[in-house]
Amino acid sequence: MGAVVTVAAMAIPWGKKPDNLLITLAGAFSALLMVVINKGPSQVSLLKAANPLLFLFLLGVTILAAGSRHTWQTLALRLPQSWAPIIVTIMAGFLSGILDGVSVIGMTLATLTILRPGLLTAMVASIATSVGGFWAAWGEPPNLIMKMGLGLDNRFFLTWLGIPALVTTMSLAWHMRHSTQQHAQGEKVVGKTLAPIGVFLVGLILHGFWAMFPVWLAPWLGVLVGTAIHAYDRKNIKAGYEEWKAYIFLAPFFIQAACVRQLGALDWMIDLIPSIALAPTAGILMTFLITVILGALLDSSSVAQILVLSLQGVALSGSLREAVIAAGLSGFAIGGALTPIGSMQSAVTYEFLRERGETPSWGTWFKLNLKLVVIPTIATLGWIYYRLR
Repeated sequence: MGAVVTVAAMAIPWGKKPDNLLITLAGAFSALLMVVINKGPSQVSLLKAANPLLFLFLLGVTILAAGSRHTWQTLALRLPQSWAPIIVTIMAGFLSGILDGVSVIGMTLATLTILRPGLLTAMVASIATSVGGFWAAWGEPPNLIMKMGLGLDNRFFLTWLGIPALVTTMSLAWHMRHSTQQHAQGEKVVGKTLAPIGVFLVGLILHGFWAMFPVWLAPWLGVLVGTAIHAYDRKNIKAGYEEWKAYIFLAPFFIQAACVRQLGALDWMIDLIPSIALAPTAGILMTFLITVILGALLDSSSVAQILVLSLQGVALSGSLREAVIAAGLSGFAIGGALTPIGSMQSAVTYEFLRERGETPSWGTWFKLNLKLVVIPTIATLGWIYYRLR
């Protein structure tokens, strides 16, 4: 019910559209109400369901990205005009796996739309920083949820999703092969803005070798270093905070996901997963399609929570278990691109376009992105089946 309230409210052509946060809060409240009515006093931990540490991590990386935006745009504007959109798209996919796609989407949108204005460019930026960045454990908030909930390592993401992410990025770069906008040469790059990024990467590596080091702390170490060496100022931090606020409206989706699970609405999914061993080919395709639909309606991070809960304790092992996880993870990443509420990157892109007076209808959004995700879908399923054989 919460998802129905949210999607319906966001799709209605209001005269003056309500704030997205109010809409998703209404959806979360309706979901909680259903739990109370059907199960009695809610046993859902709202603090845990809303993933506060995840949003703390996102705030840190968003500030890092905001502080580096000038350097990023300067580098892009110094590139040959015909190659600049292609290179920026490829770099967006690569950096999204390292810095987290949510932090990269803002500067990618700002840069690509200078080089090549248009709705298609905004959609390319959104998919490049979501599907193109899912090759690493910290490339996406859902990846982190899956990593922590299912005990996945970095090898899993690279081996199962590395090739699909590469194909996705290159196919998106192909759409950017024609630049229509003249741009001036950028200013000299300020090298010290890269130092905080280096500290952040060291923190991620430290977390990889020593799991006790909290991953949410890594970006904040970078922010502290950037502030100490005067690479970042109050303006950068404020810009990062303002961008981060656009993601807050997604927190109620996590609560909705927890409520859906609490109500037992997904018990059928938990019961169905073990049967995948009887027909792996059909089971993997089914997992992919279900998560595409859920990812488009619920936000990919909340679907990741649902998938973790569904897979915990299920009797699947070895490559089949990894194939099912990869199918689910890629499914909600691709599904998240199909609606403005499907992922954090989609939400930011929608808000970016709205502020520019270029708000697309849901139908236009779906058609544009459907065209862009055809090749990623074929590449992802093909690679999963190839590795499973």
